[in-house]
Amino acid sequence: MMRPYGKKTHATLLFMIAGNYLVTLITYNFPLWDLSSELGGHLINDTYLNVVVYPPTVFLLMRFYPNAKKVIYRILYISFCASVFTLVELIEYYCGNIHYYNNWNIWKSLFVNLGMFSVLRIHYSKPLLAYILFMIEVAALIIICKIPLSGIK
Repeated sequence: MMRPYGKKTHATLLFMIAGNYLVTLITYNFPLWDLSSELGGHLINDTYLNVVVYPPTVFLLMRFYPNAKKVIYRILYISFCASVFTLVELIEYYCGNIHYYNNWNIWKSLFVNLGMFSVLRIHYSKPLLAYILFMIEVAALIIICKIPLSGIK
């Protein structure tokens, strides 16, 4: 059964875009990764992701999310989505289009992607909980990656 792309999906997309810009601001002076592109700098690359990549990602995530009562199907689906995003990043890394800094690596990206897709799905049904979990994830990112608070833009 096809789910409509309504207000909940749109709100989840906006949540993803806002989250991406927030992480960009937090890591602006302490980059963890950088996308190389002919388009230009970091802001242009983030805007490209937010306008071109993330909308279909959110729509597909919500469209095919399993309604099964067994939690394992939901876990496998979120894991699959995170793995696809991570695989694309890995390909981009080997093509020289992504550069890692400050001890960032593909494994950390995988964990961030797992958290991102999990929180996106939670946002669809429980937005307030998703905001709380997202703030916890951001705090963990700051602590684990030792992002200096003085460098946050």
